[in-house]
Amino acid sequence: MKYLALLFCIFLWSCQPKVQPINYGKDLCEYCSMTIMDEKFGAELMNEKGKTFKFDSDECMLHYLKENKETKFASYLVVNYNQPKELTDATKATFV
Repeated sequence: MKYLALLFCIFLWSCQPKVQPINYGKDLCEYCSMTIMDEKFGAELMNEKGKTFKFDSDECMLHYLKENKETKFASYLVVNYNQPKELTDATKATFV
């Protein structure tokens, strides 16, 4: 019985959605279909099922959100300009 509980816990832990890093030079923007190139820019949305949507800029992510108002998203991430490639929570970020 202990082993069954342990396997169940491992299964639940492994099913948690994870942030997917942007693969610069290969990933395409979900909104405009441009290749995401600049490491200082980029954004991601993750829906409640764990599917990740990648964008080449914050603006593209906002346009996508505006066109998909009915979709629920679990996380909103943007690239930290001072630390390229590092994604941070967009709801807590400061935009200039």
